[in-house]
Amino acid sequence: MKESSSDHSNRSRSGTIGDGEEDGLDETVGGDNVNDTFRTAAGDDTGPPKADAVTTTNGGNENDEEANKDESGEAEGEEEKQEEPKRPLYKSPRMKGYLTIAFASIIQFRDALDSDYPINTLAVSASPRQRAYATTVSIASASIACALVLIHLDRYSPLQGFWYRCFSAKSTFEWYVIGFLLLWWSVATVIQTGVRGIAGDGKGQFNVYYSTWVCMWASFYCMDKKFIDHGWLGFRSFISSWPFRAPGWISIFISCFFTLCWYVDLFLNTAQDRSKLSEALNVFYSAISESQYQTSLILAAFTLIPSAVFVFVEIFRETTIREKSNLETILEGFSLFLLAVGWIPAVIITTTPGGFASLVGNSYFFTWVTAALVLETSLWFVHDCRASIHSKMQEKEREYKRHQEQVLQNTRRIVERQHDLDDAASAAAASHSNMFSSTLMDSGSGAARSIRRRLYTEDSETTVDAASTKSLPRLILGRGGSGGSGGGGDGSTNSGGRPRLPSNGSEYFDAQEDIN
Repeated sequence: MKESSSDHSNRSRSGTIGDGEEDGLDETVGGDNVNDTFRTAAGDDTGPPKADAVTTTNGGNENDEEANKDESGEAEGEEEKQEEPKRPLYKSPRMKGYLTIAFASIIQFRDALDSDYPINTLAVSASPRQRAYATTVSIASASIACALVLIHLDRYSPLQGFWYRCFSAKSTFEWYVIGFLLLWWSVATVIQTGVRGIAGDGKGQFNVYYSTWVCMWASFYCMDKKFIDHGWLGFRSFISSWPFRAPGWISIFISCFFTLCWYVDLFLNTAQDRSKLSEALNVFYSAISESQYQTSLILAAFTLIPSAVFVFVEIFRETTIREKSNLETILEGFSLFLLAVGWIPAVIITTTPGGFASLVGNSYFFTWVTAALVLETSLWFVHDCRASIHSKMQEKEREYKRHQEQVLQNTRRIVERQHDLDDAASAAAASHSNMFSSTLMDSGSGAARSIRRRLYTEDSETTVDAASTKSLPRLILGRGGSGGSGGGGDGSTNSGGRPRLPSNGSEYFDAQEDIN
């Protein structure tokens, strides 16, 4: 309140000074001197001089502006906080992942206990070490996942606020929990689903195998959702954000890398050293030639090369480039063609009975996944090529239409110009014809006058007055003396007794026009 009153007094003083400036400088100075005199007489020396008052006024305005900015910023921050709803933990998208890990871990624990059941002849019995590791991994994972589920469902305990701070969308503690689960199950997947693991290729421990992979993918799902809640891109969004067919090449590279790892594991433990295999598996893998292993290893290694090359090309490509070069497109199409030609028979040979990856395990599934990604990317390339051809054809069609419209416009201009020239020529011809008609009329009137003079000279006995203007044709027809029955020449009648016609028809019309 004190600051507001001082600001108000400053504003009043500044307003007074402004009014004084409008009325005149002398009156303002005089008023200030009078106020100073009264302050001195009353013993009040706190009043600042005029310049200080003006300075204080400006400073007060600046402070008001800063205070308003701070208040507006705080208000906006409060509005943003109010706009962000407080989502309860049981609605967290990672809740599904925690539930999946809990159930899959319980299933694996139950099957790990019975993994050495002697009556089960379809599966290879697990060793005590394998069974101990599987039960330990599943118990630890089930304990953590069940605790996380209970924490997310807690809505009434006094620790509800603490749980929310630990597991909210942008909390730090949850990063460590999810990272631990992901690392825990990644290592367990490599150990348990490998050839020497409890659920390796051909071991027949299906529940352990699938539950292990489900827990690993559920941990990865929780990590992906944590990235999204934190405001970052998820794995799928990150892959799909790459231009052209880079998402397909990235997927091929990742899948083929793990496929090559499983092939190497299978080759080292089934083709090179079969001492730790069961009798049934030893018989099965001994019938497979090493050339099949080598061919599959070469194919997987060869697939990594073009996929890595095209991924690195997209990394170092400028973002302004919207279309690949023809050379790069041809190389990409040729690479995809070779990969498709290689992986189709590879799937047929390795995953059918008699192939080294025909038993249920990592090699079997990753072979199919890699082949499917290669074929999908190849179809993607064909689709893009067709779309490019279609767009080029449409562009050519639009260009043809533009040229066609331009030709039509030029033709219209030529036709309009020709019409203008024809109109100008018609107007010129009309003016020339008018001039010729007037000239012709003048010459015709002169010829009529000469005819009249000649008629008056030859036929001096005939008198033509104004009342007998109609006799002029008769006079013209009656030139040349008296007409007899046999008279000819210039007589008024011919040899047949008919009146003689004038030698030139224009004489009659010129004479008639002159008379009129």
